[in-house]
Amino acid sequence: MLKVPVKRGSQDYFTERTQPILAYDCSVIGESSMAIGRLADKAAEHTRDAFDVMRSMPSAELFVLLSEAGRIFRDQDLYFGDKKLTPNERDKLVTLSTGLPISTVQTCRQFLGDALENMQGVIAAQMPNNDIGYLDDYVGVNFAFVPAGKNLGVICPSNHPSVNAVWLMAYASKMPVVLKPGSEDLFTPLMLTEALYQAGLPEDSLHYLPHPQPDNGNFVRELFSAVDLGMIFGSQSVVSQYRNNPSIKTYGPGNSKSV
Repeated sequence: MLKVPVKRGSQDYFTERTQPILAYDCSVIGESSMAIGRLADKAAEHTRDAFDVMRSMPSAELFVLLSEAGRIFRDQDLYFGDKKLTPNERDKLVTLSTGLPISTVQTCRQFLGDALENMQGVIAAQMPNNDIGYLDDYVGVNFAFVPAGKNLGVICPSNHPSVNAVWLMAYASKMPVVLKPGSEDLFTPLMLTEALYQAGLPEDSLHYLPHPQPDNGNFVRELFSAVDLGMIFGSQSVVSQYRNNPSIKTYGPGNSKSV
């Protein structure tokens, strides 16, 4: 049976308390470790320590790392807990857990890999004179980006793997991340974490904390109270709790309109 770990940095930990991972047809396809609030506090502490390491990396070097992570995620086998899975095997897991068509999941894997591989071009297009050096130095310049915090806590989406591209952008600005994956897609954020560390991401600059059991939002509140900045994807009732918090970016459900 597949086992989803807690990842404290690049290291896997399997908790005593677990939760079954259900497919869209309610069959059991694995079990997930369960992070607790104390791990959120530790992850926040360690990612703050990693902030200075990330800040010291030249952007050009960081974008090479992200590009390599994109190729690894898109094309190579990756460890999933204690098993190594091919890209096609990973796609099947995401399809089973989310109910999305396999063709959609394959397209998302390609998209996320390409997004990482081409991150430098995307970010450079948003810089004055296409100069990524503005992300490196605050001294002697008329324009610079200054971080508003030292880490970012993310409540990941479950409805579509491609939306994970949003939090990946944090690494372009050298921001360490603490992830809580969505309960229906534990797999995509875990595989992105594996690919980033395999490409050479500094230790402790990414933590993966699964907590797939409903608990009235307690774990989410604990995570957001521990980190400096937050990002949440969720239902209207979930995101409405954080919409007026200036340090948390909310992404609610899409709304359709018939004419």
